[in-house]
Amino acid sequence: MALAIVAAAAVAFVAAVILGEYAFVGVTPWAAGLVVPLAVAETCALAAGRRPAWLWPFAAVTGSGGVAWGVWLSMGRGLDPWPSGGSIAVALALVWPVAVGAALRRRHTAGVS
Repeated sequence: MALAIVAAAAVAFVAAVILGEYAFVGVTPWAAGLVVPLAVAETCALAAGRRPAWLWPFAAVTGSGGVAWGVWLSMGRGLDPWPSGGSIAVALALVWPVAVGAALRRRHTAGVS
């Protein structure tokens, strides 16, 4: 489990460094908000060998943290104003994994495969 957490954190770190090179305008915030938590979740699941119950909330927190760090880096480490696209990306990265996790939990609890 520790390997899964470290691997997922490494993915979030790399994503932040890469996102730091881009302006958060147009499609970039939407793509970052969707892709980074997904990459974190899949890396975590691959390293853990299964999909633990805490996967999606962990992906939301870690992924949105990576996106927020990337926004901070892209704006010159806080010297420029926070872009509205950055807020969209962070919010999206925080909300959608939790919604997916809740939907999967309801589906599993209902006995639907």
